[in-house]
Amino acid sequence: MLRLLPDNRREFSSLNEREILSLAIAAEEEDGRIYGEFATRLGEQYPGSAAVFEGMAAEEDEHRRRLLDHYREKFGERLVPIRREHVRGFLQRKPLWLMQNLTLEGVRQQVWEMEEGAYRFYLAAAEQTQDVGVRKLWAIWQRRSAPMPMSLIGSKPTNWVPMRDPRRPAKSIASLS
Repeated sequence: MLRLLPDNRREFSSLNEREILSLAIAAEEEDGRIYGEFATRLGEQYPGSAAVFEGMAAEEDEHRRRLLDHYREKFGERLVPIRREHVRGFLQRKPLWLMQNLTLEGVRQQVWEMEEGAYRFYLAAAEQTQDVGVRKLWAIWQRRSAPMPMSLIGSKPTNWVPMRDPRRPAKSIASLS
């Protein structure tokens, strides 16, 4: 596709710690809203899956709250107004509100892509963040965000523990494009 305007998005590597935290807070909030919408749309036909997505939305909200608490301690109240679409390398997603027919398999695919993106974000953020407390949060959430098999997404909880496959090469945030 021919671009007439310059790409004004920033490279992830150019973001400072304040911007990375602001971006993470915005991403956690958006992901929580998306999981909540999945739960709402699938609730009648798949109540068990809807309950799982409600739990995922609550988990994202808790992540956002913890990040926001840390941000406030370190940088104050004012977040940097940055979102994923402002940073080069993030996958572009079709807005959920434009999707008319969501199937359980389609939702599972979306969730898998979201968790894969979160995994890569936390990996790149940990490499770029100096604050030990934030690095610990990134490491914990990176392990939790390692994509699970698609067949398990939106199904009853199992004993599956998300772990990164050591044979899978680490990818930077730039590899998302």
